[in-house]
Amino acid sequence: GGSVTTQLVGSIQENQSGLEPGKNYYVHGDGTLKKYAAAYYALAVVAGLGISSSKLIINPTYDYII
Repeated sequence: GGSVTTQLVGSIQENQSGLEPGKNYYVHGDGTLKKYAAAYYALAVVAGLGISSSKLIINPTYDYII
C-alpha cells in the first residue's frame, strides 16, 4: 500500500544539501549517502556525482565496493 520514488540513471536528484560539486557519492548499506566508499567489509554503491551543493546526478556506473 506504500509508494516508492525512483531516480533513473542520468537524472538529477535535487533534494540534497551539503554536497560538494565534482565529488562522487556512495550509498552505504544503511541507506546513508557519503563521499567515501564503505569499509572493506561492507557494501557501497556509487550513487552519483555532486553537481552543486543540492544536486546529484545519478551515476550510470555501477561500481560495487566489497
